[in-house]
Amino acid sequence: MTSLKDKEINALHEALDDEYKALATYDQVIADFGAVRPFINIRQSEARHISALLKLFGFYSVEPPENPWIGRVPRYENV
Repeated sequence: MTSLKDKEINALHEALDDEYKALATYDQVIADFGAVRPFINIRQSEARHISALLKLFGFYSVEPPENPWIGRVPRYENV
């Protein structure tokens, strides 16, 4: 296994943070408006992206952060 450079680790963190934010956003939309398409489908995609990134974190023995976006995303007045 190849070690990652700081720049590469930072890129993994940024990618995961972006996916975490998207997941939290779609979770909030679904909590506010119910299981509305296309949001339920997109939420599933975000979860798959997170899973793939977490596998990379594990492969390179990098500790992934928790999702800091839960409860911190905007709410919308309507769909």
